[in-house]
Parts: sequence; C-alpha cells; structure tokens
Amino acid sequence: MAPKQNEDLSELEIDALWTVYEGHSLVIERPLDERQKVSAHVILSVAYDDADEAIAEVTDIPVATAEALIERGYLESSEDGPVLDEHSWYDDELATYIEATEYLLSEVGQRVIDDTSDNLTAGDDFSENSTAAENNVLD
Repeated sequence: MAPKQNEDLSELEIDALWTVYEGHSLVIERPLDERQKVSAHVILSVAYDDADEAIAEVTDIPVATAEALIERGYLESSEDGPVLDEHSWYDDELATYIEATEYLLSEVGQRVIDDTSDNLTAGDDFSENSTAAENNVLD
C-alpha cells in the first residue's frame, strides 16, 4: 500500500489545506515596497457591494506555511482564477503596487483532503472541529 500524502504534514499544514479546500483559493500578495509585509490568505467567500466592487471574506495563514505547501506540490498556481482577475494593482492604503498569485489544491493536495476526510466520522464538519477555522486564523 502506498503511503498517505499527509504523513509529512503538520497539523497546521493540514488545516491550511482544508481551509483552501473549503474556500475558493489561496492568494499570496507581495507588495513591491519592501517595507510592507508579504501576506497569504485563503479566500473564503466573495460578495459584491452596491458599486459592484468585490468584497472578500478571507483568513490569513502564515506565509511560511503557504510557501512550504507550494514548494512541496500541495498547491499549484492558477493563472485564471477562480478569484483574481488581476495579478497586480496599486493599493492606495499601502501606497504601493501589489503583485499577487493565486493557488489551488493540486492533485497531491486533494489526496491529503481525501485521506484525512476518511478520518472524520459521518456527519462531521471539519470547520467545526478546527480551532483554526473557528478563530478564522491559522497561525
């Protein structure tokens, strides 16, 4: 029997993968002004205001966790969404340009979801069992 993909993952990394699975995608934003921090957040939902501006509900995850999952092949870059329609923009609040990359679960990441969902009992909702999801923060 082949080893399960989640054997080398921490609980935090598995929580992060489940959060991406339950949301839309992971977005890493890199401000061009080096004084600003890089951020990684999962897009949980998107709504539109009266001016047709997108408003996203997000949860932050540690950038190091996101980058480790990407480097190890659990997440893969997505050029065509589902959330980002632009990969760079000017942020008035930060007074700098932002470059962003959107990531989705890869096949390897999806296998982790499949493997760990086998451990849940029928009727369990992962988000209710995860303090990270309950607190809307994974760090």
